[in-house]
Amino acid sequence: MSVQNALIDRDHRYLICLINTVELALRDPEDRQPINNALMQLRDYTREHFRNEEQIQAAIGFPTHSEHKRLHESLTRSLEELIARAQTEGDAATQQERNSDLITLLRDWLLHHVLQEDLLMAPYLRQYPENFTG
Repeated sequence: MSVQNALIDRDHRYLICLINTVELALRDPEDRQPINNALMQLRDYTREHFRNEEQIQAAIGFPTHSEHKRLHESLTRSLEELIARAQTEGDAATQQERNSDLITLLRDWLLHHVLQEDLLMAPYLRQYPENFTG
């Protein structure tokens, strides 16, 4: 799963941990505080990760940098919308549906974006030191 860059790879590992934390928190939908904390931490770190990744892409001249940035913007919007929905009060069935939508987005993001889109950077990043930060 390595993109051949220590910062991006570290970010990906931490994002996986945060996604797992969100999933665990959602198992107890009655206790909203851990859910909200996990969601805010995921949102904030996602923004930081996207900034890091976009900076590196620009510095290495990654050919689909603009398209990749648009994917980040779309993912960020979707994540923020689902977080807002997850934090809105609702009956148990509604809350379960919202939680399911959020988990689906997070898993799709992990499987598609990180494991497919981000791995396209690896051939370009091999030309730079592993600790390159842009």
